Amino acid sequence: MNWIFQTFAFAIFLPLTLFAQDQVYTSISQALANKEEAKVLHIPANTSVTVADWRKIAQLQQLRELRIQSDRMVFIPDLIGRLDSLRILEVSTKQDVKWPNEAMTELQSLKMLKLKDCLGESIPPFIVTLKGLEHLEISDKTTQNAPQGLNQLAGLKHLVLDLPSMTEWPADLGELNALSELHLVSGMLLEIPTRGFSWENLRILDLNLAEVEYLPTEMLSPKLVELRLNCPKLLKWPESVSQLVSLRTLFLHGGFQTALLPDMADLTSLERLTFFDLRLPAAKFGLEKCSNLNEVQFFKCDVEGFKWKALRGKSLELLQISHCSNAEYKQLNGKMAIQSLVIQDDQLTGVPPKVNQVNHLETLDLSGQRLVHTGKIWQSESLKSLTIARTEALTTLPALEVSWGQTLEEVHIWTYEKASLPESFGQLKNLRRLTLRAVHWNRLPESLGNLTQLENLVLEGIDKESLPNSLNNLTQLKNVLLYVSPNVDEVQREQLEAFFPGA
Repeated sequence: MNWIFQTFAFAIFLPLTLFAQDQVYTSISQALANKEEAKVLHIPANTSVTVADWRKIAQLQQLRELRIQSDRMVFIPDLIGRLDSLRILEVSTKQDVKWPNEAMTELQSLKMLKLKDCLGESIPPFIVTLKGLEHLEISDKTTQNAPQGLNQLAGLKHLVLDLPSMTEWPADLGELNALSELHLVSGMLLEIPTRGFSWENLRILDLNLAEVEYLPTEMLSPKLVELRLNCPKLLKWPESVSQLVSLRTLFLHGGFQTALLPDMADLTSLERLTFFDLRLPAAKFGLEKCSNLNEVQFFKCDVEGFKWKALRGKSLELLQISHCSNAEYKQLNGKMAIQSLVIQDDQLTGVPPKVNQVNHLETLDLSGQRLVHTGKIWQSESLKSLTIARTEALTTLPALEVSWGQTLEEVHIWTYEKASLPESFGQLKNLRRLTLRAVHWNRLPESLGNLTQLENLVLEGIDKESLPNSLNNLTQLKNVLLYVSPNVDEVQREQLEAFFPGA
């Protein structure tokens, strides 16, 4: 049996590049040693880049992609102008950089430019001289003004302006006719011009504007397929939202002061819908007409009176209801088809009574401080994954009848109380993943040894006395993750390690 004793989990992220077929060099010297082949150079953080290093970089005549994430670089020399094959340049330094404007204008081969936390209060003028740019990302917390003369970048297709301190709408932004994707972030911008928008090709619009109260109708291109309006002080939704017949993704974050939701009856292409911090109307607003919906999410909404039956007749891959007030779940029943259901509600005391009847339900994820019982969910005939998390009330699970839970492949229980499992829990013989986390588990049932398909086991709140000897029969286990409290004394820790040989 291969027991693995872990206290930390981690992930390894591999570098990504548009030129996946080319080797990625992370050492300037190694790239120079192969300068005839070096096309991609990534300079990681905590790496110094001296003038001598730049002389080496300037010799890489085949270089097409240069990404600099060094937080020790404060200037870029004129030598960068020699990289006339460069197509992608990314600079992220976490400090202001001095730019050689004349040399930067020589980089006319650039297609993508990403500048992050390296600009200070002003944006260098060379940006709008790079006529071949198609992708531009500018992100800096201190920069107050957007680039001037953006309309000179006639071929720009993808634009990100993440400038929380920006106070004025970027001049000429509305004239970018080729623009297909725009992401704009500002915490200081108050007003947007009411006209001058010629975004005929815009497909994706993402506005994160903390202080804006009004959005012009003209700024919404009729060809939009994705619209994200994260504007908590917005007083009224643009009327043109109701006319976006090609829209597939819609995210609306207003506030309780925002006017009622736009009519959605004509948004028949809509597939993914998210409401955030809104008061949903009790009356119909066309949602029942959106027949192609497969993901619907509600976050921090007032859903009093909302008719959940508006979601009937749809095959939803996901329905998520998180931290909403005045929620009634009685309409979540066999008249609905939902593959994954997520409910996060601190007022919820148990699994909604008829959720086990929901058609095609495979994943149920419930969390709430007051959750005290799991109801009839074990009787579901399609459920594969069940999560009960972050409850301060749940202390035990019900005794399971023979036919219950036979489709379950994973169960995750996380409670802040002392808890116990019934002996009948061992009948869930198709379980592959099991998580049991609590302040303390009373002795786990010997029937856990019957879970012959179990491959991954996570335990917290256990001691040597909690563990049944039958766990040693689970020879197919691949991973065991133990969360050991700092309060566990050395003797108890040694006992756990002895129970799991090789930990």
